[in-house]
Amino acid sequence: MPSDRAYWITLSFVPRVGGKTFRALVDRFGSPAEVFVASEEELASIPQVTPGTAKKIKAFADRVESIEEQTFALADQGIGITCLADPEYPVNLSYLTDAPPILYYRGLLYPGESQVVAIVGTRTPQPRARKYARDLAGALADRGVVVASGLALGIDTAAHEGCVE
Repeated sequence: MPSDRAYWITLSFVPRVGGKTFRALVDRFGSPAEVFVASEEELASIPQVTPGTAKKIKAFADRVESIEEQTFALADQGIGITCLADPEYPVNLSYLTDAPPILYYRGLLYPGESQVVAIVGTRTPQPRARKYARDLAGALADRGVVVASGLALGIDTAAHEGCVE
């Protein structure tokens, strides 16, 4: 029997199910596991869910166990996973109406941390912008501010490099 977390992760993989739609589904059905049990008609009754998205949700129901197995490999690589319903999910992020239902992270999460700055940007920055992002992130980290980013190439990478330095 898959864990509750496996249903959370699987639902987050369904195309066209972003933060707002995810919340609407869980609010209506009570849990991600119950979303997968609902009929296509019930799913499509949610304003954000089209009949095509309802069909995709039902198709992903068969993937829960295999997705759960794949998450074990992430733990072996030092990658943590937290769900919106978990106590360690960052409080400030949870207030967003489109908060990501799942976070993948390395290192430590500070759920009650109030000093968090997100540094994100283009994947193809000019050298000056890359240096600025790196220097800014490093200065913030030196002062105890948590720097969050998406790990994309470019500005995101520069921000993480600045923190590590």
